[in-house]
Amino acid sequence: MIFKTTRFGDIDVSEDEIITFPNSLLGFDGCYRFTLLPNPGGGPVQWMQSLEQDNLAFILCDPQSVVADYQLNVKIEELNIIQVQDLSEAVVKVIMRVPPEPHRPTVNLMGPLFINFSKQLGMQYVVNNSKWSCRYEVGS
Repeated sequence: MIFKTTRFGDIDVSEDEIITFPNSLLGFDGCYRFTLLPNPGGGPVQWMQSLEQDNLAFILCDPQSVVADYQLNVKIEELNIIQVQDLSEAVVKVIMRVPPEPHRPTVNLMGPLFINFSKQLGMQYVVNNSKWSCRYEVGS
């Protein structure tokens, strides 16, 4: 299927490349389907492009690439919506925000994304731990 995007132009996405977020993302009601794209400039980040809104894309990265000791206390039952049987089936990503001053990007450690690639399902998890911030400065 071809999807039009404002950032990447027309992209060809096969059915097995679509990740569905049954509960959408916080603040983005109506956006349930996304695809992951490599960063055109290379590097450890990737893009998560909405397939419902052509102008909505998020930069994702591995949280441990930002905070080596990033850990979550998650129970398997909390991930039922993405149909994991074991926590090892879920990949954790965080959304990166790059403000106009690109030398000060932040990541949202309080709202990580869990993705079960075998089921093509994702969810945003809200962390109840004041240790983490929704605007954790990369390089802190």
